[in-house]
Amino acid sequence: MPFFTRHKPVWLYESLPALYVLAGLAVAVHQRATLGYVCGALVAGTGLLIAGTRFVKRRQAFQRALDDTPSVLVELPRRPRRPGVAMPPVLGHPDLDRQHRQLAAQSAALRQALSSGASAADVELLVHELVDQLGVHFASEQRTLAQLRVPEAPAMAAQHRAALAAIEAALKSFHAAGLALPALVDAVAVRVVDPHVHGAHPPLPSIESALQQLRAHAEAH
Repeated sequence: MPFFTRHKPVWLYESLPALYVLAGLAVAVHQRATLGYVCGALVAGTGLLIAGTRFVKRRQAFQRALDDTPSVLVELPRRPRRPGVAMPPVLGHPDLDRQHRQLAAQSAALRQALSSGASAADVELLVHELVDQLGVHFASEQRTLAQLRVPEAPAMAAQHRAALAAIEAALKSFHAAGLALPALVDAVAVRVVDPHVHGAHPPLPSIESALQQLRAHAEAH
């Protein structure tokens, strides 16, 4: 709520009913006579009447706005749904599964943007966002596999480094004008992201054994 409007200070306008009520009570208490009680009651009643009138008017205005809302909402066009995204296999780890789903959705959105004729700047921005998210996911996956003592963790880390190196080489070639934008999208989304999220991952230990390993790791540190 603004402190002032064009014609009046808001704080004074909103506090008038309370001021009237307080003034009426003060008159009644100070005079301690019949006339004082009557004058105080009139002043306090005026404040209550102002407050009640404002409340009724604001409620009516809100109800009118609420009655107009359904017709506006019905006329709004529905947002087009994104094309279907193939869900990656479930690993059984909530964070890694969520990250895989997010990467799969971003990869599908990138390929859709390219095929629908989006501007080169927008497509390139989506590429960089996907690469950044992939780097965050690789770090999280390596940390999780190491904490769970998964034997394949070092091999997965080597695969991650190789994938990021391939993406970095593709980006350098693109920025040097040696690689077209569709080829860059293919190098990032089709050749790296999609095979990773939909490909095979090492089996994770059961929940019970994972909890035991995490407790042991925490006690050791």
